[in-house]
Amino acid sequence: MYSLKYLPSAEQDLLDIVTYIAVDLLNPKAAEDLVDLYDHKMELLCEGVWRGQPLRGRLPERIREYGYHWVAVNNYLVFYTYDEDNMRILIHHICYGKRDLSKLL
Repeated sequence: MYSLKYLPSAEQDLLDIVTYIAVDLLNPKAAEDLVDLYDHKMELLCEGVWRGQPLRGRLPERIREYGYHWVAVNNYLVFYTYDEDNMRILIHHICYGKRDLSKLL
């Protein structure tokens, strides 16, 4: 099983997303549901469910060159890299799927 590590940028991304949904959109239940789904997807990722096919969509060439893989959680994309030798997944960013990804990454 892989271990999961977050870069500070990813921690802040997740906090910003949850705060936006709970506070700005006044929907704490939706924020809680998103966190639950996110936790579930990260468990599956750590268990290696997506191992062997970690790139789950088409990314622009200039983003692929960084070695990112991604998994969708509702309307959000979680960008990660993994180190198979050390069995570790490193979460880099979490963002809304319709953003201009080349500016973020």
